[in-house]
Amino acid sequence: MPIQDQEHPDLDVIIDCDTGTDDAVELLTAFGIPGVRVLAVTCVDGNVGVDAVVRNTLGVLDAADAPDVPVARGCPVPLAQPTPDASWVHGDNGLGGIALPETSRAAVPLHAVELLRTTLTAADRPVTVVATGPLTNLAVLFTCYPEVKEKIERIVVMGGSAAVGGNSDATAEFNFFHDPEAAEIVLRTGPNVWLYGLDVFNSVTVPAEQVRKLVEHTEPAARLAGNLLTGMGKTWNRVDPVLGDTGAFLVAVWPELAQVSAHRTTVELHGAYTRGMSVVDRRADEDLPPYTDTSWSAVTVVWSLDEDALRGRLMDALLRPRARR
Repeated sequence: MPIQDQEHPDLDVIIDCDTGTDDAVELLTAFGIPGVRVLAVTCVDGNVGVDAVVRNTLGVLDAADAPDVPVARGCPVPLAQPTPDASWVHGDNGLGGIALPETSRAAVPLHAVELLRTTLTAADRPVTVVATGPLTNLAVLFTCYPEVKEKIERIVVMGGSAAVGGNSDATAEFNFFHDPEAAEIVLRTGPNVWLYGLDVFNSVTVPAEQVRKLVEHTEPAARLAGNLLTGMGKTWNRVDPVLGDTGAFLVAVWPELAQVSAHRTTVELHGAYTRGMSVVDRRADEDLPPYTDTSWSAVTVVWSLDEDALRGRLMDALLRPRARR
């Protein structure tokens, strides 16, 4: 199918994230795309503790020249058992050691789950949810307030791995590893879930010359994104850093850039070596034995991307002049 160029999308979005380095680039990108209206940002424990996530989010929104979008603190621990954070990747402050100026922004006095509920309930058209951290907030939301699912058009989840193994251990991607129960609930009960997993996460990079262009730009959002990407490249000893969570956001805005297929999918909760593994059944229906459990929900898996187009949309968003608040 030929890719349709949508320069001016018209989309209402909620971002649920654990703002580390690549989530920060995601936020900087999100507020540089005309036609994308971010209704709320909800924070969850993951890359670093949830209080650091909130602090990072508020500071990045300043750098993005974002409007006064509501930000809420969410779940501080996974649903079932403690798991390590990813500060070994994102640094103790979650931003690779980059210190942001003090901000006058503050989180709203609502739990993230309540902000999700009230924002979705008030929405006058379908909302796209982009989840780039552990899925704890969304799992609680769908358990407590299942009626809000009627307001969601699509959930794009950065999480899991359909065919390439894990990164937190041999089988589990970090967001699913951090809270497997939450991931299982969202994949089982969430409406129109798209899985942007390690299959594409690991392959989409930002060329070094584009990173330098960002670092040298006069726009603060571009410079910060460039510095974050530079740090990510150093962490993984890569000349061209991985784009990371931002790719999931760009796919949410321009789903036509992704090659996808639907598969029954679940999350392993009990395996000694596979807890948090996303299990994607790629068999054809006619090949299934009669004892197969077909109750797993169909999830849309992203297998590949038009990477050049994706990078072009990224650079357009980050280099776009921002209207100062």
